[in-house]
Amino acid sequence: MPAPIDRDVRVREIRDAAFRLLSERGPAALTIRGLATELGGSSTLVTHFFANRAELLKGITESAIEDYDEEIAQLEQGADARQRLRILLEWMLPLDEEQVRAERGRVMLIGHAESDLNVGEFFVAMDRKMRELLRSHLTGLVDEEDVDETVEFLRVFTNGVVLSVAEHPTLWDTKRQQKLLQHTLELLGVA
Repeated sequence: MPAPIDRDVRVREIRDAAFRLLSERGPAALTIRGLATELGGSSTLVTHFFANRAELLKGITESAIEDYDEEIAQLEQGADARQRLRILLEWMLPLDEEQVRAERGRVMLIGHAESDLNVGEFFVAMDRKMRELLRSHLTGLVDEEDVDETVEFLRVFTNGVVLSVAEHPTLWDTKRQQKLLQHTLELLGVA
């Protein structure tokens, strides 16, 4: 009798494998069969949780968003408001190789945002979550009337760094990203 499968663990494994496939081989490689091969099993390994590609994208989006709150809460334990904002922004940047790989996968999906694969919904949900996180971290640090514009600015900042790292990873090492982040926080008066 096979051992019971922890649904959350398996969904995370599928999600991580999906982002690996996207970053290494592009959106065309993200098929149920390709994902099952990446995971070392048959298609039912994936279809047990996600019936098709559209459902897969929706599921990995939901899984990632659920994990975000837990990850950030752990990182921010004991931090004050300014530290929490810095921690969040560092978390949003691709500061290590695993994050660079994941961001490359997301960048590769951009060209398919208007397809029938629910990729557009992926980007809408992710953007909504990032803006929600930024807004919650900025409240109390910047004047209330400046929160929306500061959220916009920080979304452009983080997206720009992510794209720059995806395009030129050797030019945008951790030190350079953190230096730019520090400058940005100083400009905003929240360093």
